[in-house]
Amino acid sequence: AAFRNDRMYLVPRAWLKPTWHFDTYPNGVLTLLRVTTLKWMSVWYSASDVTGKDIQPVTNHDAAMASVYLISFIFFGSFFALNLFVSFIVDGFYTAQGVDSKFDDIQWATIQKMINQKWPKAKMRAPRNKISSMLRKVTSSDRFRFASATALLTN
Repeated sequence: AAFRNDRMYLVPRAWLKPTWHFDTYPNGVLTLLRVTTLKWMSVWYSASDVTGKDIQPVTNHDAAMASVYLISFIFFGSFFALNLFVSFIVDGFYTAQGVDSKFDDIQWATIQKMINQKWPKAKMRAPRNKISSMLRKVTSSDRFRFASATALLTN
């Protein structure tokens, strides 16, 4: 295929494959990996020009379908990536607590925590000193709690 240029002589011409394309499985996977990194505009430009197999691309031939496909892939891919990220964080959190991420271990740790919370506590004796008893009475009052919360919020 050739065309005439401004100087009126024939020049050979051919269309080249874009850098990011879906022609083969490995290239399709690499292209989708690029889309998940949110660098998808060059992929969108080449995907919207596709007309069919072994047919010359046409500018914006199927831009709507390319948009729907790539945006939905970004949407669901980001949910998958976020879910994977959160699962690693939660697994690290349970490991840091000394509990494996196994369901039985988590359930056992929860039961132990509940038992410790419900276990009877030793009663505290009232202070014998007058100043200590007065300070305990002041600090356990609702007015003091309100005043300290107000001071904390205004700070």
